[in-house]
Amino acid sequence: MSGAALPVGTATFVFTDIEGSTVLTRELGEGIGSLLDDHHRILRDAVAAAEGFVVSTEGDGFFCVFGSAVRAVSAAVEAQRALASHAWPKEVTVRVRMGIHTGEAVRGGDDYVGLDVHRASRIASAARGGQVLLSATTSALVSDDLPPGVSLRDLGDHELKDLGRPERLSQLVIDGLDCDFSPVRSMRIASSRLPVPLSSFVGRVEELDAVEAFLGRPGLVTLLGPGGSGKTRLAVEGARASSGSFDGFQFVDLSPISSPELLASFVASAMSIVDSASIPAHELVVAHVGDSRYLLVLDNCEHVIAGAAELTTHLLERCPGLTVLATSRESLGVTGEQVLPVSGLAVEGEDDRQDAVRLFVERATAVAPDLDAGAWSAQIEEVCRRLDGIPLAIELAAARANVLTPSDLLARLDDRFALLQSRSQPDEQGFLRRLSVFRGGFTLEAAEAVCEGAGSTPTDTEAIDLLTSLVAKSFVVFRASASGGRFDLLETIREYAGMQLEAVGDVSSVEARHRDWFLAWAKQEARRLSTRDQLQALERLEADHANLRAVLERGVGGDDRASALAMAATLVWFWYVHSHFTEGAYWSSRLLSGHEAAPTRAYVRLLIGAGDFDFRIGEHERAAARFDEALRAARLLGSDSLAMWALAYAATNDALCLRFDDASASLEEAAHIADELGDFLGAGYCAFMHASLRGWIAVQDDEIALLPPLLESLETLAEMVRAAGERNMIGHVMQAVGLIAHWVGEEERARLALEESLVAFSEIETIACVSHCLEAAAVIVAQAR
Repeated sequence: MSGAALPVGTATFVFTDIEGSTVLTRELGEGIGSLLDDHHRILRDAVAAAEGFVVSTEGDGFFCVFGSAVRAVSAAVEAQRALASHAWPKEVTVRVRMGIHTGEAVRGGDDYVGLDVHRASRIASAARGGQVLLSATTSALVSDDLPPGVSLRDLGDHELKDLGRPERLSQLVIDGLDCDFSPVRSMRIASSRLPVPLSSFVGRVEELDAVEAFLGRPGLVTLLGPGGSGKTRLAVEGARASSGSFDGFQFVDLSPISSPELLASFVASAMSIVDSASIPAHELVVAHVGDSRYLLVLDNCEHVIAGAAELTTHLLERCPGLTVLATSRESLGVTGEQVLPVSGLAVEGEDDRQDAVRLFVERATAVAPDLDAGAWSAQIEEVCRRLDGIPLAIELAAARANVLTPSDLLARLDDRFALLQSRSQPDEQGFLRRLSVFRGGFTLEAAEAVCEGAGSTPTDTEAIDLLTSLVAKSFVVFRASASGGRFDLLETIREYAGMQLEAVGDVSSVEARHRDWFLAWAKQEARRLSTRDQLQALERLEADHANLRAVLERGVGGDDRASALAMAATLVWFWYVHSHFTEGAYWSSRLLSGHEAAPTRAYVRLLIGAGDFDFRIGEHERAAARFDEALRAARLLGSDSLAMWALAYAATNDALCLRFDDASASLEEAAHIADELGDFLGAGYCAFMHASLRGWIAVQDDEIALLPPLLESLETLAEMVRAAGERNMIGHVMQAVGLIAHWVGEEERARLALEESLVAFSEIETIACVSHCLEAAAVIVAQAR
């Protein structure tokens, strides 16, 4: 097929290849040529029958494209059935794996390029022979329109090589064909993510057995002990050892969160559950877990103990197969809680039971291979005893074995964390203290900006050297990812470093630098949310959400509400686009209530955002009041831009309440202001709302003849927003195109438009809009039948 015939816009990509083709070649010899001819014919016939295109072939691999996800799935099903029923030479079995993903079709010559093509290829690579895997986007598009005798099986979230985010995979279950396969070839199951240990697990045999026994039944198990006692590591090892007993499991480190009200939302996010505008986060977690055997590990509960207890109680009452494994310095106090104390490692007893000594020797010989542990056995045992067998303190001490003998270590032990202070040079000590201000990790760029003035003021190179040294000494953890490297502190070390920062009286100045840098950085990233860099900006904001939240918490809880207000106003669009509705509503409510100061631009921006959150959960009158207040304040401030958005969102709220005259008047004024300002997105939003509003009115008045011109104006707008790359606007415009095309009877045009809308909203995880898009598609399908 010629390149000009290939689909553009939104398309569905299919990759296939034969599993074990090398073995088949060895078995058949020259006969492999005939087999490949039959294989190629079967695939080409299936693709052609579904009106698809073979973009390219390489060996036994096919790359195909379809203008419709439904047709792509139909082709895959027919190909698998034909392959299974074909009489292959020498009665060999030919198993073809297939991967399907729907996304943006970006042409590169006679081929396609871009991340969506790469994602489809990775999904195919994850499949087993005979298996057809679908991305979450494709699954959503075809779930209500599968071929006869075909269903979907959810396989959960998987991390695929070189892809920045996990992919939720589904498998086609085709009647009459094999449907039970080995686990997919993913890096690991993302929904079952556990921290990767950086060292071996020493001792704790009895405790580990006890944890496994407790995890054998639903309920709450709490590992209770002081900081540094090894609760987290024991929890991870227990969860890993028991993983085969559960349908799914998730580890959630609660240390970055300090607002109990946001705890459920934080846990849901860690479980890859997208927030909803109308469903409480704890109910989303309940729906996700359901009746399955599920293990939820809640680490570091002590600073949000009441919230953790409340959430755990609710989940256990609603999810009969749920087991919660918590780590804390105090018990949660939940009915039925099983508490397992975690104290220091054993020092006394026979040699094979001296776990503390074993830990010291193993860690010490890693840095000092020539250490004669036998010659120093008495001193090593005394070091471990003086440190109360606390694993973290022992590891810190053992790390100095390359420069201090066990006897020297004994002479320098003042308290269990003394070595943390004595082993660092002044610059390292100061730098580490300042790092404690971060939450949820940090980038090199952030560390350089916030930690300047640590001892002497470090240059960029010196900051890197300091981090390198701290990573080498296991004070700081470094993790690389596709989006860049991030650093983090173990919670106990962060807490200790924070105490030292407070002791030297440097907390306020470091927190101020943290606030100023992240406020400026967030504003920079927020501006990118309306550009082609939208996905990257969303990813970066998400990665540092805990640091941004920390700025908000300090501001609201202290005397710096102005900074908190500025931060919330900056993040309101991020919260909406990435579906953090609970987060946005929480901070908006706290910052807007009781506000007595003269309105600022930040206040008005947050007021508009709060109104947006309101009407999405059905609070239309409260939304209207907020938009009215925002409009008055914007005019008082002389901000035409804020006035335009207040009017545009007020029009949307009025339209949803069927107040069409009010909506039309507000839109007309908003569009006029946008045109005068040259605001492309504002003008685009007004044009989209105007066409949608006129379409609703025309359908109500049975004036369908008025719709085609609106449809064409929306298509023109769609070309403009595609060029801008702003996916939220693409999603809204194409959803309107889909509905109006349906109203005028252009069903294929409607279907393709809604597919493009769904892809755009799915990419930015705006779940409320995804649901609206699916509802519209379901209505169209139902009416067509």
